[in-house]
Amino acid sequence: MRRTLRAGLRALAVGAVLPVAATAQVSWGAHAVRAADAFGGATGAGVRAGVTLPVLPFDLIGSAEYFFPDCGNDQSDCGLHGLTLDANVRMVLPVLRPYGLAGLAYRKVSPGGDAPDEESTGLALGAGVDLALGGLRLFGEGRYEFLDAPEKQFLLRLGIMFGL
Repeated sequence: MRRTLRAGLRALAVGAVLPVAATAQVSWGAHAVRAADAFGGATGAGVRAGVTLPVLPFDLIGSAEYFFPDCGNDQSDCGLHGLTLDANVRMVLPVLRPYGLAGLAYRKVSPGGDAPDEESTGLALGAGVDLALGGLRLFGEGRYEFLDAPEKQFLLRLGIMFGL
């Protein structure tokens, strides 16, 4: 009897979640990014993709970024790039929506010259706001990444998302 009850409750739970997951909205976009600390400040570009469930007030956003640091003539092979995965918890407002974010960050720094590359991972916290205009969103956010390397950094992102 208990097994039948458990199986029935599981079936109800799956039946309740599947229609919500089927209506999930996928978005994609691009952004400009400025790292305030790495290489004395570096600008870059990034792409992102996200998923929104309509009954929950948060988005799951994955981003990839590449920075263009000014390394001087003797270190032309330096670089910085990385990946992030964030949960953006937003206020449920129709047009202008502030949000808080928490996530994970991975960064790979190539100092240039003979110095070895450094990889670091850590947590990120921040806040942002997006402006919903039909099928697109303009967004701006600031985040601080707590990395396992000297280049702990504050990032500013400005971009556009399509599909929401």
